[in-house]
Amino acid sequence: MQELKKQHLKVHACMPLSEGPKRYLEAYVTEANDNNNIQINGITFADANLQILPCKAINAQSEIITLKLTHLPMLLPEEALTGLTKSLSMFGNIIDIGITTDNATGFFMGSGYAVIDTLQAKESKFQQLSLPRTEVQTEGLTEDY
Repeated sequence: MQELKKQHLKVHACMPLSEGPKRYLEAYVTEANDNNNIQINGITFADANLQILPCKAINAQSEIITLKLTHLPMLLPEEALTGLTKSLSMFGNIIDIGITTDNATGFFMGSGYAVIDTLQAKESKFQQLSLPRTEVQTEGLTEDY
C-alpha cells in the first residue's frame, strides 16, 4: 500500500482482500484525482521488477470461462498472444490471457490460458463458445466434466 500511495497520491480508499491463497488489493481513485493514470501505469515495484495493472470489476451477470490452452503453435511469444487475442475475442470479452514461458530462458512452452466473459448482450457480436465434454465412469456412477 505504501508503493500505491507513493505513485498515486490521490487514491482515496484501499482495501486488502483475499480468497483462499489469492490476495488482492482494491484501490479507489476518481478520474479527476488520478494524477498518474493508474489504469495505464498500474503500480510498479522496482525492487521486484514487477508491474501490476488494474482490471475492472466484473458484472454480476457475467459468464466467466477459464480456458487452459495446450498444443499452441510455436510462434514468437508476442505473435502467440496477438493471435490468441484475435482468435478468442470473437467468443467474448477477454479479461486475461497469457502464455507459459520457461522462467530461466523465457522460451515459449506451447501452452497458455485465457479468461473470457461470454455474457451475451441483446445484440451480441460474440459467437457461442462450446467446450467438449468428457464423460468419466466411476464405480457405476457417471459424471460429466
